[in-house]
Amino acid sequence: MKNVTPLITPDEIHRYVYRLWKTDEFRANHDGKGMVFDLVDRFSRAPRLFADMSDAMLETPHFSAWWNVISRRETYAKPAIHDLYYLHEIIHAATIAHVPEISFESFQQKMSANELDTSVTTEILV
Repeated sequence: MKNVTPLITPDEIHRYVYRLWKTDEFRANHDGKGMVFDLVDRFSRAPRLFADMSDAMLETPHFSAWWNVISRRETYAKPAIHDLYYLHEIIHAATIAHVPEISFESFQQKMSANELDTSVTTEILV
């Protein structure tokens, strides 16, 4: 991980994420306070980090939202897929519950439910 961008306030986070969007649809939804805005707003309730990957082969499969980092990616040929990637990671970071002393079975269930909810939102609802 390199070139870390710390974002502290909700306004900072909203501005930064808004500049990430490549499609008019995502920008319009963010502007119009639609679902994209609501998800970014939830994401903005805590300080966040964005960073470039040092080694894409090694870091691409990391679940970096778990440690509050969203990896910047410019590898998607289609702007909509680019925006969906960021929305997917934002939803994970905004909705993942950190539960101390959770059993392994409960942890598995929690993580599976989070992936299901996030995937349904970014791969079906959008």
